[in-house]
Parts: sequence; C-alpha cells; structure tokens
Amino acid sequence: ALDYIKFYKDNTYIALEGPEADPRIEVGTAYETFSKYILPNIELLPQLQSIAFKGFDMTPYSLKPLQKLKNLYGLTLFRVHLKTIPPEIFQLKNLTFLGIEDNEITVIPPEIKNLTHLKSLNIAEQLALPSEIWELQNLRGLSLVYISSFPPGIEKLQNLFDLSLAYISSLPSGIGKLKKLDWLILNHTPLKTLPSEIGQLQKLTLLDLEDNLITTLPNSIKNLNSLKWLTLIQNKLKILPESVTHIPQLEELWLDGNQLTTLPHSIRHLKYLKRLHINNNQFTEFPQHIETLKNLNELEINKNKLTHLPKSIGQLTHLKFLSIKHNNITQFPLEITLLKDNLLIVRLGGNPISKQHVEQLKKWLPQTELDFDIH
Repeated sequence: ALDYIKFYKDNTYIALEGPEADPRIEVGTAYETFSKYILPNIELLPQLQSIAFKGFDMTPYSLKPLQKLKNLYGLTLFRVHLKTIPPEIFQLKNLTFLGIEDNEITVIPPEIKNLTHLKSLNIAEQLALPSEIWELQNLRGLSLVYISSFPPGIEKLQNLFDLSLAYISSLPSGIGKLKKLDWLILNHTPLKTLPSEIGQLQKLTLLDLEDNLITTLPNSIKNLNSLKWLTLIQNKLKILPESVTHIPQLEELWLDGNQLTTLPHSIRHLKYLKRLHINNNQFTEFPQHIETLKNLNELEINKNKLTHLPKSIGQLTHLKFLSIKHNNITQFPLEITLLKDNLLIVRLGGNPISKQHVEQLKKWLPQTELDFDIH
C-alpha cells in the first residue's frame, strides 16, 4: 500500500499518511521513497515548519535528520506503532506543538522537559504522566486522553489557557489553581461531580462536561464569574443543581440526554442566557419560568413528552429559533403570534399536528420557516 506526502503552503507543512489515515492526496509516493531520498536531505527544505506522520509503521525509521530543521515548530505522531518516543524528538528545541496519539507508548521520558518552547501538547496514550510535564511552563494548550494517573504539580502551568481531559479516572489535584484557564473540557470519564476548587477558575469561559456520570455539582460553581458556556450533555442529572442557575454571565446551557423532569425556579436568574438545549430528557410539561429568560433566542426541547406549549411562551419575544421535534404536541397557543417579528425557524417534526393547524400556524407566523423534518 502507498503512503502519501502532502505539501502545503510552499512546503511549510508535510503530512505523511498511510492507508489508515485520511486519504486526501496532494502528492503521492511510497513512504520508502521519502525515507530514502527526502528525509536524509531534509535540510533542503529549510522553510519546513510542521510534519505529521500518520497511519503507518515508522519504527524502522530514524528522525535524527529532523534536527537539521531549525524552523520546525510542529510534529505529529499519530498511529505510527511507536512503543517509545524517539529520543531525537527531545532535541527539537524549537517545537511549539507536539502530538503523540494512538500508538503503543507506555512511558513519557523525563526528557520531555527539554521542549521548553512547547505551547501545545496532545498526548493520547495509556500511560502515567511524569512530573516533568509540569515543567513545560510555556504551555497554553494541553490535551490528555487515556492517562492513567497524574503526578502532583499541575498548578505550575500558570500560562495554561485550554485544558482537555478525556477517558481518565480522576482529575489532577490543583486544577483550581490554574488562574489563566479559559477552557476546561472533561469528557468520557466516571466523574459524578467536580471538586469544589473548580469555583476558583475565575477566568473560565467554557466548561464542557459531556458524557460523564455527573449527578450533582459543587455549590462553588456559581463563583465562575466569567463562564459563558456550560454543557452537561449525556450525564445522570435528575435535578439541575441550583448553583448552575446562579452563574452570573452564563449565555449557553446544554442539558441534553439527562433525566430531568423540571427546572428549578431559580432558572430566572440566568438573565444573560441566550441558548438553552434540554433535548432528550423526561419533561412532560414545558418547564416553568423559562418565559422569564428575556434574552433567550434559541430553545431546543426535542425528544421529550410534551403535549402542549403554554401561553407564556409568548413572553419569549427575542426567540429566533424554536425546536420541539418528537413530542406529543397537537397545537400551538395563539400567543405564539407575539413572537412573529423575531422567530425565524420552528422545527416541529414528529408531533401529531393536524394539517388544519399547520395552515393556521402559517397564517400566524407568515415570516417564520416551519420545518417538519423528523431527522
């Protein structure tokens, strides 16, 4: 099978892709050709800034020639069957991005600390992190997947802006001391709650907690004064923690795929909320007090058990997008006409609405697109 070389932007980026990788080919050749002719003469491409090795067995090949590339800033080793990290990588002192993903590596050697210019590091391997990771104090982005354990000391990464953790069993201690953290993504974990120190992340604007086992959240989450985007999709919530409704600047709240039957009265405190998704829950009634969310412009409540919409929906005068697919709604209240000036789209497929009422809706909402697609 062929492996492929792709050149981008005047040879500043090369992707070497085998049959397991995305086969978008720009320049095709056998990898043996690359290793025999191009790699030994790599210094003839002094402008080369980034190389991605993807989807082939690169264990027979040496990366020592890469040390000749003084402008090499990015290196990706994705699914290339490595059992250890080639030591010559730690001599690439100018690297600002390193991705090591889906190999068979079990140890990150302490020499990782030599890459002092790294700003972004992605590791997706089943291993325990060495404490030397925390010495990379220029890191702004860190993505860790399948990591079995974390040494203490993450608070040393005081420039960290974006932290993504997935398929881990526990959080690193000291996470609340990352004072500049702006994005925190925690996906596919057995976490049932978060540590109270999470409330110390005063710069956090995005908190993504999709696909965990969360049943509650600490009261301190209300202290996230900069948080604008919170997702709790695919968790085990039966009750929305009231602390969530006191996050002062929250603009987007995603609660799809839980077991919610109602929302707390305190939802009215989310005065800046613009987008609310509560799809695939257990609502039999339209949640009370949603009508108090005067800035709401997008509401999705698909795949619940609603039988009607309340008259109070007419108070959501800024609403632009409403999706109520796959409920048991038969008709809309007359008050829906109060939304006609701003309402752009209503998605209502999968409801037993009569043709006569559909024609009535078209008259009530002449400028609104009515979408009956059930998908």
